[in-house]
Amino acid sequence: MKKVISCFTMIVMVCFFVFSGCSKKAPENVLKIGASFALNEPIMNLEQSKWLKLLARLVNENGGWEIGGKKYMIDMIIYDTQGDPVKAKNNLEKLVMEDGVKIILGDPTGSSGVTTSVTEPNKVLCLAVDVTNFSADPKIKYYYTPNGLFFARGLMYVMYSEFVNKGVKSYVSVKQDNEMGHWADGLCASTWDLVSKKKTKKLGSVYYAVDTTDYAPIATKIMSMNPDLIDCNFAGNLQLYVALYNAGYKGIILPSNMDKDLFDNIKKSCGKEFLEGWQYYSGDPRQFVKDKEILELVDEYIEEYGEFRSSGCVWLNYWFLLKDAVEHTQSTDVDVLKAYLDKMDHPFMTLSGWCQMFARPEANNLRTVSGKSSECVVVVKDGEEIPFRVVTVKDHYLASVLSYNLVDVYKKYWEKHGYPNFPKEPSFLKFSDLGIKGHD
Repeated sequence: MKKVISCFTMIVMVCFFVFSGCSKKAPENVLKIGASFALNEPIMNLEQSKWLKLLARLVNENGGWEIGGKKYMIDMIIYDTQGDPVKAKNNLEKLVMEDGVKIILGDPTGSSGVTTSVTEPNKVLCLAVDVTNFSADPKIKYYYTPNGLFFARGLMYVMYSEFVNKGVKSYVSVKQDNEMGHWADGLCASTWDLVSKKKTKKLGSVYYAVDTTDYAPIATKIMSMNPDLIDCNFAGNLQLYVALYNAGYKGIILPSNMDKDLFDNIKKSCGKEFLEGWQYYSGDPRQFVKDKEILELVDEYIEEYGEFRSSGCVWLNYWFLLKDAVEHTQSTDVDVLKAYLDKMDHPFMTLSGWCQMFARPEANNLRTVSGKSSECVVVVKDGEEIPFRVVTVKDHYLASVLSYNLVDVYKKYWEKHGYPNFPKEPSFLKFSDLGIKGHD
């Protein structure tokens, strides 16, 4: 009898272990994050996609993201719009309605108005960029711009100051003929006027279609104006620069930024002398960021994709803003994250250095909805990019308040809600430059 019981016990134990081994593994906690880009053009879109895939993989290979005592695997869902606005809207609706995404990085449609028509009613958090300021409306609750362009005037303020001091008396603004280009043209002009006190003359604006193939007539038109400097901030490409070289231009050009391929191609096509004295934003963190974690991420990128590309770095602020919010709240709940983002009072580190979120009192929006990161300006000397200075978060913020003529509005806000706590780094601008004493 004992032998029978013993055999029965053994059979039960074997069955337990067999079926335990065959049973399905408990489902993992998954954090879905969505994005949608035109992956064919421009290159910065493809780079953002590559970075997001890499960042998700690094988290998952490390066992997941520990949030609130649980480990979350990241499901990074990225769609390609192929540059089609209809497809972009469809991708967004698929992310929200079918995939169940509650966090979106970047603006899937390229229009904050279109995007928020889907994200707002579904309470989807969108961390993106907005050139129209539509998202600053207090009625918009879930859209934030850590890559916000409203506070982006520090870069131009610092560079323009340099050239005004060098005696530049005139310039031509060259921009793409689209919403972004016309917005940028106004932004650049008002900053030139502020810096030079209207002594540096704008000779005119030259717009070119996005699909332009022959830039010779554009270069000829620019040359006929005889400018000291050509302002290509938020515009410019190899074909335009080569056309200007062929037309005989020998002055300074200010591109917004330049990746290694573009720099090398200009130098190859036009010679290093043509580039001498150019200044622009550098997106390569290795030139100015000292943070160990950021530099390790750059190493991971190089290991994953080979040669480093900088064109996507500045747009990744949204990832680091999400990271800061999740790790401080220890939550994935959208409304918990929203409550945190609405009252952010400190900077956070990104691939482009420190970034900080600010309220928009001029729009009657006291939530911290718009941000900007620091940027490194390089100058070309003897065919090489030389780090020149860092345009800090403080520079961007104060230059923007100044150039929009909003000092009185913001001073009233600061006096009631407190002055911002900027990252501890040397700045070009101070509160005293705004006529405010005792806060530098």
